[in-house]
Amino acid sequence: MINLKNEIKNVKNRLINYSLLALLVLATPIFIVSLMYSFKVSHTFSIHFIEFGAIAIIFLFRNKINTFVKANIVSSLFVLAGILGVYFFGISGGYFLSVIGVALITLFYGKRLGVIYSIIAILSFIIIQSLYYEGYIIRDIDFNAFNESLNNWISAFFTLVVTSFILIFSISIFYDYVSILFNKLETNNDQLNNLNHAYQNVLQQVEDSKTKYMKIFQSLSEAVIVSDEEGNVIDCNDAAIKLFGFSREFFLSINLHT
Repeated sequence: MINLKNEIKNVKNRLINYSLLALLVLATPIFIVSLMYSFKVSHTFSIHFIEFGAIAIIFLFRNKINTFVKANIVSSLFVLAGILGVYFFGISGGYFLSVIGVALITLFYGKRLGVIYSIIAILSFIIIQSLYYEGYIIRDIDFNAFNESLNNWISAFFTLVVTSFILIFSISIFYDYVSILFNKLETNNDQLNNLNHAYQNVLQQVEDSKTKYMKIFQSLSEAVIVSDEEGNVIDCNDAAIKLFGFSREFFLSINLHT
């Protein structure tokens, strides 16, 4: 019988691996640009090197990591990528990398973790942007002058929050539905397993009864020949073979009515 829990776990694991691959693809050009910038301009070590290295290592050892742990790592990396994008470059699009992370963890493990990740991302963005407006963060490269205006940033941030929570609750509805469906399937699967087990027990009992019957049948000292309604011999015991001197094959080939 199909083990639904293992099947669901395998599907979830494949989705997490695909998400990890997508993250690696997204991180590769950033790593290359950071590497070129480091060699040609700043000659400094970039945090993007660590991020890319971590993603690459996790991807290489993806099949050795627990599914739940891996899902949290992948989702955290998406959220972190968004936070770093906002911190270093002021990119509003970085917000939505975090939203992807929130969506993934919600899809994999439900609303509670999605809300936790969302709160972490939101608080991080508020802190980063507050530090930026206070002058504690200076960006050498700012790809998003839109965030220079506090009103614009608040508007964009409000959109992000609304989008995140709509996404969380939409996915959680789907997650809850799938969970209910899975539980029903699991119940049906258990019932089928029980029926199959009962069927196997009946077969074993029939086989045991047949074995007992054959032992008794062959142990009889009287000759016994068994035929069907049409007179065709279907069995005989050893006493019949010994008494009449015919082989079993001969008995099975004759008809008692002819």
